[in-house]
Amino acid sequence: QSECLAAFTGHKIRQFPVHVGCASLGVCRTNADVAHLTMRFMKVIGYRGVLDIGYRFDARDGKYKVLDINPRVGQAFRLFVDKDGLDSVRALYLDLTGQSVPACVPREERKWLIEDMDIVSSYHYYREGSLSLGDWLRSFEGVEEAMWFRWRDPWPFLQMAGRLLRQAAFWMVKRLRRMFGLRADATA
Repeated sequence: QSECLAAFTGHKIRQFPVHVGCASLGVCRTNADVAHLTMRFMKVIGYRGVLDIGYRFDARDGKYKVLDINPRVGQAFRLFVDKDGLDSVRALYLDLTGQSVPACVPREERKWLIEDMDIVSSYHYYREGSLSLGDWLRSFEGVEEAMWFRWRDPWPFLQMAGRLLRQAAFWMVKRLRRMFGLRADATA
């Protein structure tokens, strides 16, 4: 029996890698067409289990095209939380332990962020001219949760920030060496 117990849809505001990757900033937004298409497709093939599926809208024919189907919990699962805090992992747990999964009502316009990926993707969107500083700052309005940052446990965020700063420093040194024609093994 293939019945959907909890369904969420959303929109990628920014992606990493740019234009083709996972959501670095996403918003939970109901799309009845995508939800219906997915539930019908999974029912036809008899699929049972958790699912993360991506689509792209094709303006040429007005249809959604499947990009990838992942029979697992997706990276952005915390973007999709209902009004009572139910997400796909909690729904999966309830189902696997024989408990009933309550009907879910997605929290519309909830935003979720992957901090390090979004910094990098935002830089690329800015360089291509599709993101201004003002638009970037406004895009964070409504972010309810981030992958790394928690006030009660800042250590994972600090480790991620340190890693990101080390990568940025490495990139800058490499770029400066290239600009001035220095090799990595050059000595003074």
